[in-house]
Amino acid sequence: MGKREANFRLRASFVGFLLCLTALSQGVTQELRIVSLAPNWTNVVAALGAAGNLVGVTRYCIFPDSIPRLVKEGKLEVVGGLTDIDVRKVEALHPDVILTCTGLQSSLRKKFSAEGYKVVHMDEAGLKEVYTKILDLGKAIGRERNAETLVDSIRTGLKSVVAKYAGKPKVKVYYEINYAYKCVPGKDSYITELMKMVGAEPVFSDRAGIAPSVSWEEIVEANPDVILVPLWENAGGPLLLRRLGRLRYNDAL
Repeated sequence: MGKREANFRLRASFVGFLLCLTALSQGVTQELRIVSLAPNWTNVVAALGAAGNLVGVTRYCIFPDSIPRLVKEGKLEVVGGLTDIDVRKVEALHPDVILTCTGLQSSLRKKFSAEGYKVVHMDEAGLKEVYTKILDLGKAIGRERNAETLVDSIRTGLKSVVAKYAGKPKVKVYYEINYAYKCVPGKDSYITELMKMVGAEPVFSDRAGIAPSVSWEEIVEANPDVILVPLWENAGGPLLLRRLGRLRYNDAL
């Protein structure tokens, strides 16, 4: 083999190596297919700069604003809600990573994991777990640095908010997670943790779990200073307004 031919082969090998690295990189970022079965996961994926890798979401995934638009344009498949996930739709999307959450999707987590899919699951049991799962997702999709940056920014932002409200009077808060099935953040929820960090006293936060159920009668009796309700398209409608009307004597309304 002549010197020129040897140099050519060496260069070709090096170029081939670079192409392989490029292909691997694209496989992790550009070609990776993600199905998110929870709104919070969808938001995290977008925050990590991987919204373009989403191929499936739930009908409750409305943030960031680009998600509903992509769904409307037919560029993003809706695979169900929270507990009515169409498994066949998910599998038909050939995902590389599936994102699940809470005990409501534990069976889905087990099923997809048993079938060989990469599943990242979040129980939403506290901020520590949230941070860990964001980092786990970053590793799973090749966005480790983005995940670390996101976690650092959340921690920094929370410190700033905590400092802002330090020393303020305590406020009794009722936070409603869902209209149809009335539930609130329990003692194991990161939402409870967040509210307490800013001086709120979430009612029913002494109840076990992340989302224990409550009744209207209990809400009236608790008489919170502030009522926080979720907002999404057709979330409550006239039924919610009628029920709130029944509680007009509540100081929070």
